Amino acid sequence: LETFHRHIMEGTKPLTDLADSRRDLALMAEIIARMRESGGR
Repeated sequence: LETFHRHIMEGTKPLTDLADSRRDLALMAEIIARMRESGGR
């Protein structure tokens, strides 16, 4: 949150955008689903 706040205050852009965040969340969801399928191994 500190970095997000700094970007807002300084008017700069983060290295990644919202689309990157969405892809990261989708990837994490897939990893978790596969871990559950395999019994967490």
